[in-house]
Amino acid sequence: MEKERFKELALDYSRWVKQSCRNKFVGDTLLPIIDKAYVKHSSDVKGFEEQSNAFINNIQNWGALSEARALYYGLAIENACKARLIFDGVVESDGDKIIHLRTDHDIEGMVRQLGVSSPPDEPEFLKLLTYQTQVLSKYPIAKNRKKQKEFTGRALGARPIEGLITHDIIFQILRHKELQDLYKKYSEI
Repeated sequence: MEKERFKELALDYSRWVKQSCRNKFVGDTLLPIIDKAYVKHSSDVKGFEEQSNAFINNIQNWGALSEARALYYGLAIENACKARLIFDGVVESDGDKIIHLRTDHDIEGMVRQLGVSSPPDEPEFLKLLTYQTQVLSKYPIAKNRKKQKEFTGRALGARPIEGLITHDIIFQILRHKELQDLYKKYSEI
């Protein structure tokens, strides 16, 4: 790819908004699948051991799908942040690479950098989403015991409200009318 074409594509904030919408769509699409994985219709399961195994498999499937949903919501917010930073002129490209584009998946930090925070009734939302995006959705355990201890048993991804919170945060991040209009356009596709 030529330098100018790379630069053009890298700094096209509409591409980042579109990817944000795609990720949010996948996260939203997983909710009914999560519900089915959790509530298994097991009329054909006869014995206690079979029922126990079916229940354990359902919980494991539910957990994996919840983690995937949180990952996609985290990526949706992250891509919205990147679109906004490009729109604001913070992110640049020299034609060979993108400059000033965070790649650490610190969603909470990126959102805070743009003056947005978790909703008051869900103060831990971005902190948990960051953890799940950086660690839980990709690895079986955190890199250190302290972080693992802090987040054990705490997860996002299975409540319908999380899709609405994600949408609200994205809309706050994309506070410019032009970005919000793109988000609405791509959300309808």
